[in-house]
Amino acid sequence: SSSSSSFVSSMYMMTPFVSERVPLLDSSSSSSIHRLWRKQGKSTRRLGRFIQKFKESMDARSALADTMLMAVSTALQVVPRRSSRRLSDFSDIAHLTVQFDGVTLSHQQRKLIKNGYESWRKKSCLSAGRWVHSFVASKDDRLREMMERNEVTTKRHEETMTQLLDMAVESLESLDDSLGPLLISYTSPQGAFEEKAGFDRVYWSRVSEGMCQLARHFPSKANKYETVCAWRIVVLFICNKIELGFNLLEKEPKDGFDNPCYRNNQ
Repeated sequence: SSSSSSFVSSMYMMTPFVSERVPLLDSSSSSSIHRLWRKQGKSTRRLGRFIQKFKESMDARSALADTMLMAVSTALQVVPRRSSRRLSDFSDIAHLTVQFDGVTLSHQQRKLIKNGYESWRKKSCLSAGRWVHSFVASKDDRLREMMERNEVTTKRHEETMTQLLDMAVESLESLDDSLGPLLISYTSPQGAFEEKAGFDRVYWSRVSEGMCQLARHFPSKANKYETVCAWRIVVLFICNKIELGFNLLEKEPKDGFDNPCYRNNQ
């Protein structure tokens, strides 16, 4: 590769060759210079063989090295931006963590989330669900009007979201086991988050944004960035389960049993 070639060239440049502009010496010193030249030549040849082997090794590993470099570059690019709000804006460490390790939070992350959420809840005059909906209404006029037209459904969503976030904070050690099936069931027909009357994927995109922003309003100023990043993992888990529930409903057979004997006659 070009990098290994430049490295080899630089190593050659650093090799202490005998200068071509050697001054004329008397005969008494010629034998000493000859021995030095032969010794220098052997060292140079050994260095040359080492460099050649190093270059061959680098060439053999170039594919792996390129892959690793790409992975590192990608990881650096997806570090969450401090100004990002939407889940689509931070396909970052939260997504990578959930994808490769599942929902695993360290003791420190769980502590930051619990302390931050509890402090906010004690000081806030709004419930978590109401706060999220207020954020959604401030960002999207269409959704604000939709929620105003559907007060009963809006209130049910707010109450369910509040209970859901409370349970999530209490169950950080085992989110998937504690809340996974429950979240999926919420999307079923007659469920708390049934997709109807404008409460669709666009709505949930804004809700996820509001949930993420909630952590930025936790009172504690210490470890704010770490708290927001940890909170995003929880929000991502919740939204992934809700989306999974919607997707499973789309795949279900509309005639009940997936058997021709039970299907209605066309």
